[in-house]
Amino acid sequence: MVATLLLGHHYRRPEGSPIVADMETVRRASRVQVPVMPPAPRARWRLPRLTPSVFRDLAVWMVGLGLLTGAVFPLFMLALGVSVGQALTVRFFAATLTAGLVVGGVNYLLARGVVGIRVQLLAQRTGFVSEMVSYATDTGDWSHCDPERCSIPVDSDDELGECARAFNSLIGALERSHGIEAAIRDLFEVLSSHLEIDALSQAVLGRLLQHCSAQTGAVLVDIDRELHVTAAHALPDTDWLTSAPEVLAVLRTRVPERLPCPGAGGVALMITPIEFEQHVLGCLALPVAEDGDAKRLIALFSHAFGVALNNTLTHARSERLASLDALTGAASRHAGLRVLEREIDAAHHSQRNLSVLMIDLDHFKRINDRHGHLAGDRVLAAAARAIQTALRAGDTLMRYGGEEFLAVLPGADAAYSDNVAQRALQAVRDASQADITTTASIGSATLAAGEHTDDLLERADQALYAAKAAGRDRVIAAKPPQLTPT
Repeated sequence: MVATLLLGHHYRRPEGSPIVADMETVRRASRVQVPVMPPAPRARWRLPRLTPSVFRDLAVWMVGLGLLTGAVFPLFMLALGVSVGQALTVRFFAATLTAGLVVGGVNYLLARGVVGIRVQLLAQRTGFVSEMVSYATDTGDWSHCDPERCSIPVDSDDELGECARAFNSLIGALERSHGIEAAIRDLFEVLSSHLEIDALSQAVLGRLLQHCSAQTGAVLVDIDRELHVTAAHALPDTDWLTSAPEVLAVLRTRVPERLPCPGAGGVALMITPIEFEQHVLGCLALPVAEDGDAKRLIALFSHAFGVALNNTLTHARSERLASLDALTGAASRHAGLRVLEREIDAAHHSQRNLSVLMIDLDHFKRINDRHGHLAGDRVLAAAARAIQTALRAGDTLMRYGGEEFLAVLPGADAAYSDNVAQRALQAVRDASQADITTTASIGSATLAAGEHTDDLLERADQALYAAKAAGRDRVIAAKPPQLTPT
């Protein structure tokens, strides 16, 4: 399930950062291009403004054009052959001027009826949207501002139609923007509520699938230069993801790529890098379109996820280091005893076997006195590695104190634990150095029904002392606990 990344460099993860980034930081990091404002349209000719109102200017120009038409109409009639006595009379001039004034007024009213009512509707809807945005900002309730309620009809293919379409597009963009903002806030809450890698990845993937309306996806995280699938949903197989060339290319170049998903009905996954301060921490794999709100949401969110994931990885490394003994690499006593208590509870609950091995290196003080403490440290580290080779993958080895180790063997009965102990003895002997011979004494104990941790350890410790008293370099099994008569 894990494939080592051979990318030619190591992804360093800086430490000490907030759990989530602010929205402006996420926007700056999302690589979304800022739209360019188009230049204002230039009219071939422009009438001078006469009043503060465009429609009053229109009325003046229309009435003025009507009067001008009425004034020149008698002269036009002369050109058509009408006699001077008929065309240049006061009555005829008055009639043409009146007709021009009426036509200018009717044209103005028509313009008001055709254009003005649409502009007024646009103004009303714009004011309504402004009030709804203010209301939603104060209350958090955006249900009253949606395209169905706020859009205006597009009933022309000229500039007025373009204006209506632009307004409706603005309403749609406002709704999408709010949807993305709400999704980002929801995802931010997830980021701040988990400090375990698997839990964080599962929660993030679940929310992304919900907000992107996706049916499948995965989260991949680079842990100690190995890529792990930390969360997946509805993928028939995930092993191939960690070694897919497209995934490795995304981690190397930080450029999203599409990856066909075998066995998923032709679904293609968009592989998006998860970054923190120019360092790739992993990637998101979701089936999203090349262009759309889901892709923009992932681009915005992946950088905030990178901040939280960096903190989670740092927390995991700190816990891992705190749970290990720095010299031997075995579990620390505190962490190991927690494992032992958990395994004892599980053994009692499921009625299965559990054994422990108390291991002590023989004559270790003599090694320190003769060869020095640095040589003693090397012997301890070598012995721990040797003992570990005798254990199974599910067993736990802890440094119990000084030169003493404790091995926890879930599911092991007395016979099996004795076999493991004999292998551990031989492994310690084989770890001897040229001038330093190492052996160990081991006391084994198998959990009895109802036995507590302290009692089990006490029996293992007594068996260890018995092994030392019998000549060292041997295994002695503890006696079963004596039942207290009731």
